[in-house]
Amino acid sequence: MFLDGLIPAPSWLNSGDTGWQLTAATLVGIQSVPGLAILYAGLMKRKWSLNSGLMVLYAFAITLLVWTLWSYNMSFGSSAKIAGQDVIGIPWPVNFASSELSQATIPLLTNAGLLPPLRFPTSAMVYFQFVFAAITVIILGGALLGRMNFKAWMLFVPLWMTLVYPVGAFLIWGGGWLAQQGAVPDDASIVVVSGPRNDFFPPEIDALKKYLAKGGKLLMELDPPDKADSPPLTNLIALAHDFGLVVFVIDLTDNFFNQILDRDQSCHPAVLVNHDCHADIVLLHLA
Repeated sequence: MFLDGLIPAPSWLNSGDTGWQLTAATLVGIQSVPGLAILYAGLMKRKWSLNSGLMVLYAFAITLLVWTLWSYNMSFGSSAKIAGQDVIGIPWPVNFASSELSQATIPLLTNAGLLPPLRFPTSAMVYFQFVFAAITVIILGGALLGRMNFKAWMLFVPLWMTLVYPVGAFLIWGGGWLAQQGAVPDDASIVVVSGPRNDFFPPEIDALKKYLAKGGKLLMELDPPDKADSPPLTNLIALAHDFGLVVFVIDLTDNFFNQILDRDQSCHPAVLVNHDCHADIVLLHLA
């Protein structure tokens, strides 16, 4: 009777994903406090050691406050649409129960289908991203030891976490303008896709197509498709169809690669070539 009225966990919640998210975040947090606090205190002269250690403690604490009140949503929330561009998120707190207990999302990525469903709550996501935000400004503080007054540091940290870090985080990891460019650098001599656990999204495939059309090279190393845990890689295989293809395969009986290549069974068992040897894509079947 003591358990009457308990609400069952939502279907999207996975204890393993949530547990690892919290564990990984805690390990990063330990690097800041006490890790960097002890390191910075030990690096400085005795008269500055306490001040240096407290700089780390203050930065960690004030970042948590700023992060939950407005900075998290500025980094990973809905876009504020400045001048029509996704540059920064809307500042808004995540301290409400409805926010903390809901399924974690990154709106721009989730709404565009560019992010698989996250199986942990927003509170775990906020905590995970917080420790990285905190250690960023703490590492920066290492360059200011003995050079900045503590009062100035008290102003610098919240300003940095409001005006600087959220902009970069939103532009790249929050699905903002830079993340939407989806371009491979022009000076990249080759792109390596090694053992992907999930298929590429259409915008990522489009970026690779543009890169290959300009003469780029692509190396794909895929797990054997007959393994029980092998991920479906439909978009990557479709990309291989669209360009010249060189395939190195070990198992000639694999029907998966027979369908891809529509090849002659008399081919050499180690190297199978579709089109010519100057193809744009090399596909390695990792047996």
